[in-house]
Amino acid sequence: MEKTVQNLLQCLRNVICGEDVPLIAMSETEQEKFYQMSLAQDMAHLISAAVGNGENHIISEKYRKKFRQQENLAIYRYTCQELALEEIRTVFEQQKIFFLPLKGAVIRDFYPEAWMRTSSDIDILIRDEDYEKAKKFLTEECGFLYESKDKKMQISTGMNMCIWSCI
Repeated sequence: MEKTVQNLLQCLRNVICGEDVPLIAMSETEQEKFYQMSLAQDMAHLISAAVGNGENHIISEKYRKKFRQQENLAIYRYTCQELALEEIRTVFEQQKIFFLPLKGAVIRDFYPEAWMRTSSDIDILIRDEDYEKAKKFLTEECGFLYESKDKKMQISTGMNMCIWSCI
């Protein structure tokens, strides 16, 4: 197995499984490929947690900084989504709109750190009869932007998109 792929898998084992698996030394070119592969697979933020603060000299400082930037971006996206979800939760509870968060908003708590579960949207299930009421309050009261596609409401919250499927 290629060094870069093996190191990606080793990093995931280190972060997700808590194993202490050493990485294989890589050249500058291999480190660039390692970084690009981690970006393409949306794993750079996880790799950052594995390559850490410089105790692991297999990854140069240049790439540790790049990985840290991706980790910080993941934490920022997670924080924005949590704030948006809390705002939606507050509005829906005040308006008696029954809803169920789905997918990433729910399973992120099963990761070692919630920010490690990246996503670009918040999926929420609502009842069909609450669709117009939800749209009204989220656009008029909260300032979210609205777009609709086949009974899915997309509400832009800046960094993320909320998609509500109605039943």
